[in-house]
Amino acid sequence: MNLTRELRSGADDIWRSMLNHPFPAALCRGDLPIEKFKRYLLQDYGYLLGALQNFCLLASRTDNEHILLDLVALIGEEAEGEISDYQRFIAQLGFTLDDARAVKPFATRRNYLDFLLTASAERPFAEGLTATLPCFWSYLEIAEHHRKELTGAADSPLRQWMEVYLNEEYHALVDRLRSLVETAADGHPFEPLLEVFREASLWELQYWDEAWEETR
Repeated sequence: MNLTRELRSGADDIWRSMLNHPFPAALCRGDLPIEKFKRYLLQDYGYLLGALQNFCLLASRTDNEHILLDLVALIGEEAEGEISDYQRFIAQLGFTLDDARAVKPFATRRNYLDFLLTASAERPFAEGLTATLPCFWSYLEIAEHHRKELTGAADSPLRQWMEVYLNEEYHALVDRLRSLVETAADGHPFEPLLEVFREASLWELQYWDEAWEETR
């Protein structure tokens, strides 16, 4: 997957900041206060719904049968699997989906989703799809970067949340999305792809920043 490796390399400065960010580092060590984790976690449902809307928009814009079918399958799996898993997880912490729906969104969450939806609606399809990649891929890299601390941490909701990103199914999901980007972007100019990849990566970093500021 040469193209996505080049995109990752072209955003390495941003990704190194994410890998060493204090919020995910504390998550993986297991020493982030649970109330701070809950506040972060309740933001995730709104982002998940927005991401599903974005993939639906992308699916409507491609005329490549393979990509269309794979995106539709991914949307179904995300809607059925992630939302039900999320609901079970927050229930362990004493919350419901109504609690997640009622939470005031981070400004970064709103702006990040606006960026994704605008890229999907107004940019070429390959660029809109590329913008979705940093979210999925960076969580995998963060979990792998902190694997030693994560696997050595005491069992807790924090560890359970981050360990999801180390399992084979999640790794396969990231590889699948990378493969879709490789196919969609074949022959597409590199610079605009790198531009949206870097911008999406910056939104990921800013999301961590806002979560951290909220917990200080």
